[in-house]
Amino acid sequence: MSKAIFIGAHNDDCEFDAGGMAYFLHKQGWELLFLVPSGLWHKADATAEEIARWEAEEQEAAAILGAKKIVLGDRAGSLYKSGHDSILEIEKVILDFKPDVAFIHWPRDAHQEHRMIAKDSYQALSLACVHKAGVKEIYAFEAGITQSVQYMQPDFSISIDEAMPTLERSLGCFNQPTAHGDGLIAEKKLITSFRGKYYRGSSEYAEAYKIIKFPAGNADFMIKPAVMEQFRWCGDSMKPAYSEYYW
Repeated sequence: MSKAIFIGAHNDDCEFDAGGMAYFLHKQGWELLFLVPSGLWHKADATAEEIARWEAEEQEAAAILGAKKIVLGDRAGSLYKSGHDSILEIEKVILDFKPDVAFIHWPRDAHQEHRMIAKDSYQALSLACVHKAGVKEIYAFEAGITQSVQYMQPDFSISIDEAMPTLERSLGCFNQPTAHGDGLIAEKKLITSFRGKYYRGSSEYAEAYKIIKFPAGNADFMIKPAVMEQFRWCGDSMKPAYSEYYW
C-alpha cells in the first residue's frame, strides 16, 4: 500500500490546502497521515470541554478524507517554535510512518508559521532520508488567498469537482476560534474556482501544486496514476515559464 504524509501548520491546513488530493489518493487505496506541528488553540481561556470538542472536530475532518491525524507540540502556546527540536519531532513521525510521498507548505507563503514549518518539514524529510526512510516525491500545496495563492505559480493542478462535496463535509467539521467551517468552505471554493478557470479542461474547482522533489532515478510520478483523470500540467506555449519573469 502506498503512503502519503501531509504536513500542515495548523489543525485545518491539511484538509483546507490539500483535501482534494487526499480524497483521490484515499480513493485509490493509499494510507494517509495528516501531521500538524503547530495546532495552537489561540484561546487562553479555553475550557476542557471546548478543547475536547475541537479535538474531536479535527479528527473527524481528517477521517472524512480517509486520513489519520497527529498533532504535535504544546497546543496552549502562542507561536510555533522552529528549530532543531521541532525538526526531530517531525522526523520521528516520518520514520514511524515511512511515507512514499509528502505534501508540505509552499516555502514562500506569506504566513510566518507556514514558512517555518515548510522549512522544518523539508529538513525533517531530508534527515529521514539519511535514516533510511526517504520519500520518493515531495510536493507543495497552497494555503489561503493572502498567504500563498498570490505568490505561487503552480507546476500542475488537479480537478477536485468530484471531491468537493466530501471536502465540504470535512471542512464543515471545524467550529473553532480560528477555523470556522462556513468560512473555510467559502474561501476554498473561491481559491479553487480561480485555479479551475485556468485548468486545462472543464473543471469548476482545481487545487494547485508545486514539485519540490522529483522522483528518483528513472521512476515516474507515483501520484499521477491516482489522479490521472484530474491531472493537468500548468502553463502553455505562450507562457513557457508558467508566467514567471526570468529576463
